Amino acid sequence: MRLKGRKAVVTGASRGMGRHFAAALIREGAQVGLMARASESLEATAAELGASALPVACDIADPDSVRGAFAAVEQAFGGLDILVNNAGMSIVGTTETFSDSDIHQQIAVNFTGTIYTCRSALPLLRQSAEPHIVNISSESVKAPYPLLSLYAASKAGLENYTRALRKELRDDGIRVTILRSGYVDGSEMSRNWTDPEKQKQFVDTCIEWGNLRETGKTPAPPDAMADALVDLLALRRELNVDLLELRPLAP
Repeated sequence: MRLKGRKAVVTGASRGMGRHFAAALIREGAQVGLMARASESLEATAAELGASALPVACDIADPDSVRGAFAAVEQAFGGLDILVNNAGMSIVGTTETFSDSDIHQQIAVNFTGTIYTCRSALPLLRQSAEPHIVNISSESVKAPYPLLSLYAASKAGLENYTRALRKELRDDGIRVTILRSGYVDGSEMSRNWTDPEKQKQFVDTCIEWGNLRETGKTPAPPDAMADALVDLLALRRELNVDLLELRPLAP
């Protein structure tokens, strides 16, 4: 087991890609704090993943909630080696149609929430012999999707923050990586898309602008993405991967 004895936190771990990330880390011997909003899904995922999974209720948009969550992780694990900032969300719309809440949620979950988790995790990571932060980004940074302007902008902000953070932490030996993801099956990114008309508008506009030509219609299997994360975390300590971009091979 390549991650035996490591202690990790995965945000957005109650479902979707976060759940697959957590399962892969546990399979490789890690203890994992499943950080997500309190829900039946969080408790069910923790129960399914077994004794190595710790459910940690947290709203990453709330700095006080994040502080409390990492205090719980420290109490339960006694330290931290890995932080995977996976939580993300998107709302389809235009600048004129976004509500105040739409704007706040997307920036808070996709960008500032990661700053809060990194800030709380760093005192623990500095005590680790193998510390690593992985921030999950999106292919939309390179080719922003129409009607997902805030999602793309928040992920672009995340990437620039991550690049600067790597420089801040290099002398401390803390690895910092951007994992930029393409289209993955079972992603939770679109679970807020409840309006069929907006969904159709999004697809039609993406076809018009050619975004789907690059993305492809065949999603990557989530377990393959999770395996890649494990490979990254198990890399020899002499190397840092600044950016790992993964997308489906199939068209």
